[in-house]
Amino acid sequence: MDSPDSTNANPDADPLLHLAFTGLDHAIDSVEASGGPLIPFVLARTGDRLSLQRFLTERLEDGLAEVEQHLAAVIAGDRGDRTAEVDADVDGACGAWDGYLTVEGRRTDAVLARAVDRTGAEVVLAQRYEVRGLLRKTARRVGNAALIADNRRE
Repeated sequence: MDSPDSTNANPDADPLLHLAFTGLDHAIDSVEASGGPLIPFVLARTGDRLSLQRFLTERLEDGLAEVEQHLAAVIAGDRGDRTAEVDADVDGACGAWDGYLTVEGRRTDAVLARAVDRTGAEVVLAQRYEVRGLLRKTARRVGNAALIADNRRE
């Protein structure tokens, strides 16, 4: 079996990849608008409808833990072992948070988006950005989005 060629990925033909890019786009747009950091969030997909839930916590790390709990609940699905409150009709979700990405030995700020569905399929994308300015911080994306992980099956 050949592995999928990520350089020719078509998000419009793949609902999970489309959800991952939607979450990543929303995350980087939010950072560019605010100057960062990103408040972790989850986009939940139910059919053609998306809902957004932000996790405003005292520490950003706690928000990431909430995101991971929410995604685990989506993967758990109808098995009854869900760890967070998730609507039973949700068929996929994308969590996004602020983090770092190391490229060519240089660590840079990045937003990461992890999309999952009830089958356990997962796609993780990242988009680097840089922050400039002392008093009025502005952020702008750097380079292209990167595929970090992909366990989808053909």
